[in-house]
Amino acid sequence: MKSYLKEAVVIALAIVSLGFFGYCAVKDSAERERLVEVRGLSTRVVDANRSVWNISLGYSGLKDGWSMYDTLENKTNQLKSFLVSAGFKEEELNLTPPSIQEYTEYYDDDKREKFYRTTAEITVISRNIDLVRKTIARQSEVLKLDIPIDCHDWQNRVSYDYTKLGALKPEMIEEATKNARSVALKFANDSGSKLGKIKRASQGYFTVDDLDNNTPFKKKVRVVTNVEYYLQD
Repeated sequence: MKSYLKEAVVIALAIVSLGFFGYCAVKDSAERERLVEVRGLSTRVVDANRSVWNISLGYSGLKDGWSMYDTLENKTNQLKSFLVSAGFKEEELNLTPPSIQEYTEYYDDDKREKFYRTTAEITVISRNIDLVRKTIARQSEVLKLDIPIDCHDWQNRVSYDYTKLGALKPEMIEEATKNARSVALKFANDSGSKLGKIKRASQGYFTVDDLDNNTPFKKKVRVVTNVEYYLQD
């Protein structure tokens, strides 16, 4: 019985020892793993290739609302004709029919009057960015036609987009990855190490922003990649 007990104790000690040395080996391996994490950047400046331009028209006043409605409808068609003559295609112009709203104005002497507001909108969706910009510059011609446009909206309610990001992605990702490797190589050389294989890599989000406030029709495309390399002695 004592012989069996001794054997059991010896085996238990052996198992504990193996477990200890195995843990130490894993720990030592983890401590010896040297890594460097770097980022690579790629940017492009591109021209926008799609625009959405919203033009608001409207009348307001105390006179008969339906007469204002009819007048606005005529002026909206007149503006549409102007845009077509400027070079836009019919299918690029989307008209929102005039709408009319009725309000009641109250005065101190308990007098009440009806107040009307009629509005309409033309949305220009075009890939001809130059034509959009040239037409915006012709605001004075539209005002001379007595078309009731919101002057602030005429210039500022236009957005420019870039829709060909898919074509840029492969080249930009490749460039960002190369830039990341260049940074990692410099770090490895400065630290007296050699650059090993990639442990992990992740592609950042692509962002498309206006180049600046004055040129919203030019876009800055940007992507950042994160790459983690092994370092070797």
